[in-house]
Amino acid sequence: MVVADVDLGRDLRNGYAIGAGIKTGIVRDISDRLKCHLYVNDTEYFAGDRHNEFEGTVAANFSLKNNISIGVEISRMIAHNVHHTEGCLYWNLFF
Repeated sequence: MVVADVDLGRDLRNGYAIGAGIKTGIVRDISDRLKCHLYVNDTEYFAGDRHNEFEGTVAANFSLKNNISIGVEISRMIAHNVHHTEGCLYWNLFF
């Protein structure tokens, strides 16, 4: 998928960054209740604060019931030569 992004903020050179890139990934059902999602996102900012951002993410979602699931997600991002790793544990309730 093609993505576009506009960022505004005082920490950016010229106060803004405009970019475009690609996002691609795969989703696989491991079992009836477990689904895994792996994706990457690469965005090149070509106006304002010129830089590149790359992110790779792996996520898993486990259905407890038809309307309740828990999930975990781990992401690694590289932007402005800074590496950032983030983990998230979440609970979904659908109604």
